[in-house]
Amino acid sequence: RRPLAAWRLVAESKPSGAGIGVAELELHLGSNCEAETKIDQSTTKYVAFCSTYATELESFAATGFRNGPPNFGGVFENLQRPELAFDGDLNSFWVDLAPGASRKAWIALETMESVDVKCVRVAWAGTPSLHASWAEVQAYDGSSWMG
Repeated sequence: RRPLAAWRLVAESKPSGAGIGVAELELHLGSNCEAETKIDQSTTKYVAFCSTYATELESFAATGFRNGPPNFGGVFENLQRPELAFDGDLNSFWVDLAPGASRKAWIALETMESVDVKCVRVAWAGTPSLHASWAEVQAYDGSSWMG
């Protein structure tokens, strides 16, 4: 297996779910997910991207859940961008409210250099309505995603 520069988590929401929410997605170079093997911005430059994302208000309206207090003035303006799944904070999360049987949600990390990911940890958002019924880690080989 050769090192690759893009990795993603593909997930399908539960039939009764509101979508997919990921509080943290950790990619590790070590096979046991040791803390010192985690890919982070201090050691590896990367860009996070995703299928789509929702605002904090949209997420709250769909689930009734939020991880923390509203921002200044009680306004629900924060975008639940893909970077939030890689920020080391379990109180923030990325969310895709649109997945269903015909479309799966995904969140990805593209590194500026090839890396050999050997272990993945996922922390789902704090409400079961954003947990997956199915998920798979995939790598991009330069022409297609493979699981």
